[in-house]
Amino acid sequence: MPIQRTVIGSFPTQPISISHEEAIRKAIELQLDNGIHVVSDGEPYGDMKDYVTQNPGIELAYMGIKFTDRIWHADDPSKNLDPDKCWKIQDYKAARSYLDGKGRKDVKVKIALTGPISLVFFGKCGGLYESLGPYEKLSYEELYSDSVKVVGSIARRAVELGSYLQIDEPYLTEILPESVNDVLNSLFKSLTKSAIKEERVSIHVCRQLGKAYYDELVKLENVPILNIPFSGYQERKNLDVITRESLEENGKKLVAGIISNTEIEDVATVLKTLKDVSEKAGAENISFVSPICGFLKKPPEIVGPILKNMKEASELFIQSSKGQ
Repeated sequence: MPIQRTVIGSFPTQPISISHEEAIRKAIELQLDNGIHVVSDGEPYGDMKDYVTQNPGIELAYMGIKFTDRIWHADDPSKNLDPDKCWKIQDYKAARSYLDGKGRKDVKVKIALTGPISLVFFGKCGGLYESLGPYEKLSYEELYSDSVKVVGSIARRAVELGSYLQIDEPYLTEILPESVNDVLNSLFKSLTKSAIKEERVSIHVCRQLGKAYYDELVKLENVPILNIPFSGYQERKNLDVITRESLEENGKKLVAGIISNTEIEDVATVLKTLKDVSEKAGAENISFVSPICGFLKKPPEIVGPILKNMKEASELFIQSSKGQ
């Protein structure tokens, strides 16, 4: 299958005069205009901390979130958030309905969820021990296991509905490399086999990874797609750790972040980045290209040109690959 295009998730905040539904429609139309195959709803509710406060036991804090109670209640499921009431699921349904109404069932929609490691990190930012509530300390095992269950309940509903699922772990490197699989494997193992087989599940990481973290990511079970950035001075160093052999031995493919989300890189620059990734990973192991991160709080006027240049660069790459 030719390389497809996607985005990370968030789009610039719309004016207050724009309704929630219209914000979703505007984000989708901008993506359709620029050849995005797997679109986002634009995440109009706010940043990746906001929606998690729907979950009982989580509140916004000055710099992050705080845990006011256990966030998962195995003994009383009625205390847990109903996934169908989650803003993420509701916005997915709105996006899917809009596309279906346009006769665009061919366009897929993704849901991006804050991963359990980053969820714990936001609690750390909320005020250290004062923000941890019943969990007492950051190393408290149940803090991570409860976070996995919270994210997992929404993730399972997302893939049941047919969504592409992206687990966002921008703060993956806040824990030791050897702990990555211990935390994340139970989340991904809980997803349906069909979602894994159809390659609808990915994990998105930010910045420079380092070999130790890459080596753990590539061994994650039930994660067919790794979303890794390669545009930018620090992010470009990720080219030093990826290899064709490691991807193929572990059954992984890439969403390659080949263009900045903060500046308009020209087509030639983006094409070179994609070629560099292809040389390291193999063109057949790149399933998608995307910007390196979301567009929240970015100038609205740069989004269209960024997506346009990504489209042109990827199409030039596909054309040149056919001639080889």
